[in-house]
Amino acid sequence: MRGFIWIGLAAGLLAGAPARAEEPACGAFAWPLARELALLSAADLPAVKSGGAAPAGSAVAVTLQPMALVAFAIAPERTPKSPASYGAVVNINNPGKAGLYQITLSEEAWVDVVQGDARVHSAAFSSKPGCPGMRKSVRFNLASAPFVVQISGSPVERLNIAVTAAE
Repeated sequence: MRGFIWIGLAAGLLAGAPARAEEPACGAFAWPLARELALLSAADLPAVKSGGAAPAGSAVAVTLQPMALVAFAIAPERTPKSPASYGAVVNINNPGKAGLYQITLSEEAWVDVVQGDARVHSAAFSSKPGCPGMRKSVRFNLASAPFVVQISGSPVERLNIAVTAAE
């Protein structure tokens, strides 16, 4: 009888375990990010090095460099927490129409956007630890012109980034 109780208890616990995309933190962002989580979690993301280009509406895997080696369009707005951190710049050459865009990262890092010769200040941000594959999303109001995404202060040498029009 005792064996049946343990089996029943174990089955009940397993049935209540959340799936990866259903982690509580993944649904706790300030706006819906299911599309971005799917993009960031894709197994076959194109690789981009710092200085490379990525299309809007997609995700890429970015290889970062030590901060001192990154050719930022303008200095990052925030000083990195660690001098041993990493950064990159990614060019978005054809964003499409003007509007609200979001830059979503798989890992912790600072995000700046430069359009023309000016920093674009963020319209909103949401950051939640504990969501596997997605850490932060920042929104920017952008013109239909090309822009540069600057990643700085990252503790990791590689992260995934999704650039999408906000829904």
